[in-house]
Amino acid sequence: MDGLEEQMERRVDEAAQYQIAAQQDAAFWDRRYVSSLIDVAHEYVERGEMDLAQQFVEEAKRYDNGTYKRFIEAAELHLEIGRAFAEYDREQAQKQEYAA
Repeated sequence: MDGLEEQMERRVDEAAQYQIAAQQDAAFWDRRYVSSLIDVAHEYVERGEMDLAQQFVEEAKRYDNGTYKRFIEAAELHLEIGRAFAEYDREQAQKQEYAA
């Protein structure tokens, strides 16, 4: 092989390594993004903001590649429990209103 072919081969290898690194970096940030969305969804459930929590869970589902499936399921369960408590609180408030 002459010098030009070696340079071309080296550049192709470098380009491939760069592409692999870029894909790994993108996958890392996708995972971080999904993880953050799930964390924020839990925070909104705790604050009683069920609609916002639902939006964050749906966004997490869109970006997840299966890595966070169980965490998303846990967030959905947390959301359902939060909604049940909110409904119970509304019912109790209505009962107190009627009693007064």
